[in-house]
Amino acid sequence: MECTIERYDRSHIGTLRELVSHASLRDEFRWLAAPGGLEDHFTDPYSGPELRRIARVDGAPVGFGFAFILPSGPSAWAMVRIGILEAFRRRGLGSRLLAESVAALEPSKATRGLGELDLSAWTPNPAVEGFAARHGFRPVRTFWKMVRPRAAAGPPAPAWPAGIEVRTYDGSERALREWNEAYNAAFAEHWHFVPAELEH
Repeated sequence: MECTIERYDRSHIGTLRELVSHASLRDEFRWLAAPGGLEDHFTDPYSGPELRRIARVDGAPVGFGFAFILPSGPSAWAMVRIGILEAFRRRGLGSRLLAESVAALEPSKATRGLGELDLSAWTPNPAVEGFAARHGFRPVRTFWKMVRPRAAAGPPAPAWPAGIEVRTYDGSERALREWNEAYNAAFAEHWHFVPAELEH
């Protein structure tokens, strides 16, 4: 079995689409598998080709990893995501992708003040939890996913407080600016908040 790790770029989009759509990765990477998800991935201002890797076994793609470097507070922090097809797990491929991601992030310690490395995954995910623990990571943040049964009559009409004006987001420069301001205000005290910029 020959295992190789190489950088990936936009020319690998078809291969990545197959990987993120695979039954063993689909739930973890649903946002990349969604229409336009991979296209957005390649334009992300916080990631770049030097932070993206694909794993192959005997030439066939079996996994991938990528990192983001995000500004937040006094120093930047990095987040790594890794996906390996279930049939190829527990062979060291995830560890190799993580090691390559850490090595690719090394120059950013000095140039961008990188002060923290996070490994990210949706939980519960026992496979990822075990992998993360073996590499010295521990849980630091829990997000709640709220689900509400769909009512036959639809959701109730909202009762807005006096003075609230509701407008449809129309894609205009004004709407984009207002959305950006609302986003930044709403998440300013959120864990690892990354301020949104209009250019992004």
